[in-house]
Amino acid sequence: MSDVDGRFELEYRLPSQMFLIAGIPMGILIAIGAFVAGTSDDNSTALKVILPSLMIGGFVLFLWAARRSGTYVSRDGIVTRGMVRRTSTPWQGIQDIKITQSGSAEIAVIYDYEGRKLRLPQLNSSNVLVADEVQILRELWEKRRGPRWKPIPSVTAQINGRKRR
Repeated sequence: MSDVDGRFELEYRLPSQMFLIAGIPMGILIAIGAFVAGTSDDNSTALKVILPSLMIGGFVLFLWAARRSGTYVSRDGIVTRGMVRRTSTPWQGIQDIKITQSGSAEIAVIYDYEGRKLRLPQLNSSNVLVADEVQILRELWEKRRGPRWKPIPSVTAQINGRKRR
């Protein structure tokens, strides 16, 4: 799935402030742990090097993965990136876009042509006005899914919670 001129039209990612709020205290704790592990007399020389390197490397990898995770919208469809997984769903492959409840938060989800529910990362009531953003996505989907798109009755029934007979 391609993006538009190297950029996505819409991006829903973790706000930068969250990295400061969570990243700085986590970084300080990991740096202290790495220092203690690296200077402890109880650890072998190899462990004094490996353990701090793994701790700091893991933290940097976590920050990188968290920063890039999110929901990206292009003219071709919706791309979701998690910590380790990336999915691309073309507009024609989407059967529905809805708001669901997850604990106390509202989250946006899409259903694909097989009825699988796919959560849209960072598109939740903690970060955005979900109803407004879902309305924008639904308008894009209705415009871009193509004139030959038709709902799949079995998938529609599954999405609506009805059993097909």
